[in-house]
Amino acid sequence: MNGNAILKGMIETYQNDFMYGYTGEDKEELRLIFLELIVEVTRYVNNYRYCSNKDCPCSPIALLVKRYEEKINKIFAGGFGLSEVPLGVIRQFLNEFKTE
Repeated sequence: MNGNAILKGMIETYQNDFMYGYTGEDKEELRLIFLELIVEVTRYVNNYRYCSNKDCPCSPIALLVKRYEEKINKIFAGGFGLSEVPLGVIRQFLNEFKTE
């Protein structure tokens, strides 16, 4: 699945599932992480980057995924949301940016 489809799925999940379905006490913290992920995936998909190496471990999206891995898994928990893009596909896309 291409980056644009993933980005669309993330935005749909944010608007439909997270904003109107998630009720945890950490909603505000997760909301900020979710929005930061959407911005960084938008930059990646549109090639708005300061580094020409797409596999660079210093990529902001890689740092976000590494720093917030547990919270990202919480945001995208489950198999399906109110999007045509399965949550597992979004998790797999984001996990491709993990660095050691």
